[in-house]
Amino acid sequence: MNRTRVQSLEHQFRIKELRDMFGPLVLSPQLPERTSLQQAQGAAKPLHMWPGESAQEMAHNFDMLLERVMRAGRIGI
Repeated sequence: MNRTRVQSLEHQFRIKELRDMFGPLVLSPQLPERTSLQQAQGAAKPLHMWPGESAQEMAHNFDMLLERVMRAGRIGI
């Protein structure tokens, strides 16, 4: 899930709904809505090279998702 806003009750409801319906197919971590992602995209720069704490948090989240997908591929899930 991306562009999540955990403060939003509607987002919390929809996240729970997706997890209830699809269980482990819903990947973690959720990707929060961050302007740094939009800024890096707009500047055609890799997020991993964009300055700021928010960009580094998002880059770390993407790294975690990639690792999870790669690990699942190795074990055949």
